[in-house]
Amino acid sequence: LLNATCIAANAPNLLALLPTVQLNVELSLNLTGPLAPGNLSLIAHHYFASATTAVFNFDIFPEQITGLVISSKKDQANSPAGSIKGPANISYGAVPWLFLEADIGTVGSFKSIYRLNTAGGEARATGDDLPAAFTVPYSAIYHFLA
Repeated sequence: LLNATCIAANAPNLLALLPTVQLNVELSLNLTGPLAPGNLSLIAHHYFASATTAVFNFDIFPEQITGLVISSKKDQANSPAGSIKGPANISYGAVPWLFLEADIGTVGSFKSIYRLNTAGGEARATGDDLPAAFTVPYSAIYHFLA
């Protein structure tokens, strides 16, 4: 996850555009410094502990220990019509917008998370030509509430 707090505060009209931009730019998994021109910096890793448990690990740098969120979905809404389907707007659609709540095991003051402005991420129906596990690129704006 990249920290877009400064963009949200100083240019909120640009915030909704970030998922589309990010989805179309390949980022290094070894990001060590801020990304220009928005000065976006890596603040957390997002992964799944199970099919129903999303984890956001903010403790990725020893000098910046800020918490770990273990969360589960409480509600969702379809992404709006016209949402970016995928890179170059070619894919199977944008994943739903979500409301997540922090669960037992969360470290820090996190209470809830909203995933909004999704771009991409919707997988096609599995078929004989797909492996059992595969990834689908997506991007979104995550809002963390204490």
